[in-house]
Amino acid sequence: WIPEAELAQREKDDKVPYSDWIRQGHLLTTPGPAISKLHVLQRLSQLARDYDILAVGYDRWRIEDLKSLAKDAEIDLPPLVEYGQGFRDMSPAVDTFEEKLLSGHLVHNAHPVLTWCASNAVIVSDDAGNRKLSKAKATGRIDCMVAAVMAIGRATAGYKKPPTYQIFFA
Repeated sequence: WIPEAELAQREKDDKVPYSDWIRQGHLLTTPGPAISKLHVLQRLSQLARDYDILAVGYDRWRIEDLKSLAKDAEIDLPPLVEYGQGFRDMSPAVDTFEEKLLSGHLVHNAHPVLTWCASNAVIVSDDAGNRKLSKAKATGRIDCMVAAVMAIGRATAGYKKPPTYQIFFA
């Protein structure tokens, strides 16, 4: 997601072809100078009607505002599941993502925004060897990579041998 009013400036700052990605259907906009949470919630609700979404992992940061907005607007959402951004939750997800990618059990559909985010991603480790993606150390935006790692972590939780996954950004 990117706000329409900020598109030209963000394209200039980030040095990426946001306008092309939008025209090609790889990136969505919301009206105004900031990302419209209501717009995002409406899209998520539509996706939940179109697909059998078992759960959506979320970062705790300001989630109560989002849940409150959905409730006030009477927007039905799929089940929301907290997914921490620290080493405890992200390290197993990073390990699984890496293993699935390297073994060919994770298929990347050449999505240019995900490719760009992957090229910006930096993984950091703690003293115990746990790993996570770091926005602070990244060379640019990594949001799609964080979302992909969280999705794989959530999808594989509790499975000894999960199936092949395809990353699909709608």
